[in-house]
Amino acid sequence: MPKRDHPPDYEKRLLEALEDLKKDPTLSIAKAAGRRGVPATTVRDRKNKGAQNSRAAHQHECHLSPAQEDALVKWALFQDDMGIPPRQELLKEKAEAILHTTNPDINIGKRWIERFMKRHKELQMKFTQRLDRQRAAAGNPKIMEKHFSIFKKAVGDYKVIIDNIWNMDEKGFLMGLATKAKVICRRGRRNPRYTCDGSRELITVLECVSAGGRLLPPMIVTKGAHHYSGNHIRGQGTPGSVYAHSPKGWTTNELGLLWLQHHYKPLTRPE
Repeated sequence: MPKRDHPPDYEKRLLEALEDLKKDPTLSIAKAAGRRGVPATTVRDRKNKGAQNSRAAHQHECHLSPAQEDALVKWALFQDDMGIPPRQELLKEKAEAILHTTNPDINIGKRWIERFMKRHKELQMKFTQRLDRQRAAAGNPKIMEKHFSIFKKAVGDYKVIIDNIWNMDEKGFLMGLATKAKVICRRGRRNPRYTCDGSRELITVLECVSAGGRLLPPMIVTKGAHHYSGNHIRGQGTPGSVYAHSPKGWTTNELGLLWLQHHYKPLTRPE
């Protein structure tokens, strides 16, 4: 096929389209190309090639591999879509957890977040706005209807009695004023909202209740390497509550298994 002749200013208009995309991340490639009168496929190829070259040039400065960083980006986007965009501290902790699986002696640098965001233009940092729990729970009615339809069929097929239907969940509480905070979200999002209950500190509570109304005492997981008496509520709270700890204040596979064996199973065993 003979090579197509382009106008003298063709390359200039291509660069202008790329510059438009750089200035306005919300602008689509098709619109940027249409404004400058150049093919969208060429603009896309130039844009992708530039991103790959930039990333390759700085690869020696990256602690994580490209595949590991891509996985981290997908996780951040998923969290944002779920209404819980990760804070900078949590993103850094996730990155260090991935890094320490292969390099336990290396830590993420102080400016790692800044460099990571520059490498991944699909992400941005923005301040959150609070969203009431009632508004967050009121979405997606079709999904909820489908869920309860499947649930009702399973209960009927297996003849499950009400008292044997249990719902277990865990809830992380962020103690401290839940005002605006910097989070990692999808680029182009105007007002990211963080679903939260109010003023919280990072602890995790495992709760369990039956469809018949029976409530099990909760398990409360605090952050730390040891138990401290100051973390425990003495003479207050739900009788029978149990306390545990983990390095991050999250539940782990080990804590979940212990909860099933020594808490849930004995308390729900038929008398």
